[in-house]
Amino acid sequence: MAAGPHYRGQKHVPRLDNQPEDYLVAAMKAYRDKTRAGSDTNMNAALYRVGDDDLRALAHYLAHQPR
Repeated sequence: MAAGPHYRGQKHVPRLDNQPEDYLVAAMKAYRDKTRAGSDTNMNAALYRVGDDDLRALAHYLAHQPR
């Protein structure tokens, strides 16, 4: 995984673990819906066609990682 084995980020890849769940859902929806983009479109491609229920489940998982 690009964010590292524990979702803690590395180099230019942001940390995903223990971020607020609502923030993660909103960010992932924005990437999926192409309303949030940067120079790297990997997140847009990774989240293409991922449903809202799955995004919420993924956000919950990432937000509650052990430290």
